[in-house]
Amino acid sequence: MFKSFICLNINNIKRRAAWLYGMFNNPLWFPRFLNTQEHGFHLIKKQTVAAVMTSAFVGFLPFYIYLFPLRDWSFTFYKYHIVYLVGLLYSICLWFYYIIRESEMGFHTTRVQKGLSLGFALFLVSEAMFFFSIFWAFFYFSLDPPVGIGCKWPPHGIKTWNVYTLPTLNTIVLLLSGITVTLAHQAVILGDRSESLTALGVTVLLGIEFTLCQAFEYTFLDLRINESVFGSIFFFSTGFHGLHVLIGTIFLSVCLVEHFYYRVLVDQHLGLECAIWYWHFVDVVWLFLFFFIYFLGI
Repeated sequence: MFKSFICLNINNIKRRAAWLYGMFNNPLWFPRFLNTQEHGFHLIKKQTVAAVMTSAFVGFLPFYIYLFPLRDWSFTFYKYHIVYLVGLLYSICLWFYYIIRESEMGFHTTRVQKGLSLGFALFLVSEAMFFFSIFWAFFYFSLDPPVGIGCKWPPHGIKTWNVYTLPTLNTIVLLLSGITVTLAHQAVILGDRSESLTALGVTVLLGIEFTLCQAFEYTFLDLRINESVFGSIFFFSTGFHGLHVLIGTIFLSVCLVEHFYYRVLVDQHLGLECAIWYWHFVDVVWLFLFFFIYFLGI
C-alpha cells in the first residue's frame, strides 16, 4: 500500500512538472520566460576568427605577391609562410563552420538572409573598386609612358611572350567554369541533385586547373616583379586575381561538400548563390585582365 502510494505521488509530480514545463514554454502564458529574441536579426558572439584570418593573410601575402614571382627560394624565412598559410586555411574553414552551423540552428531568418546578400554584394563592389585601381595604374603608365621607362610600353628590356598559349587556355577554362556553375545553380533550383553535383564538381576542377596553369606560367615566365613598372602591374593584377580564383575554388568546394550531405536545399541555398556571384565576378575581372594586360599590354 505504501509503495503504491509513493509511486502514485511520483507519477503525479511528473505529470504536474510536464504541465508546468509546457505552460512555461507557451508564449501565450509566459512569453518572458522564452529564450527568444524580438527581432529577426542574428547577433553573433565574440569570435577570434577575424583576427586570426587577418594575421595569417598579412603574413602570407608577401610570399604570394613578392617571393613567388621572384622565385627567390634562398630566402631564409620563406618556410615560415607555410605557418601563415595553414592559419589562413584554418580560419577560413572555421568561418565556414560557423556560418553553416548558424544556418542549421535557424538563425538565418529571411531578414538575416537579405542582410547577408546585401553585405556580400557590397563586398563585391569593394572588390571591383580594388581592381579598378589596378587598371587605373595600368592605363596611367601604358597610355602615356613616362620618360623613366623609355616612353614605351612595354618598357625597354621586357621580353614579351605569346598570349595565345596559357593565357588563352585559362580564359577558355574560366568561361567554361562560368557555364558549368550556372548549370549547377539551375539544377539546384529545379531539384536535380545529380546534375547539380556534377556541374559543381566540374567547376571546382576547372578552378584548380586555372590555378595550376597560372603557377606553371609564373614558374617559367621570363619576367620578375621588380622589372620595371610592367612587372609590378602584371604580377600584382594577375597574382591577386589568382588569389581570388583560389578563394572562389575553396568557396565552391565547401558548397559542393554541403550539397553532397543534403544541406543545399531548393528554397535555401544562399551560400551557393554567394559563391556563384563571386565566381562570375572573378570571370569578368579575368576577361578585362586578358584583354587589356595580356592582349593589348603585351
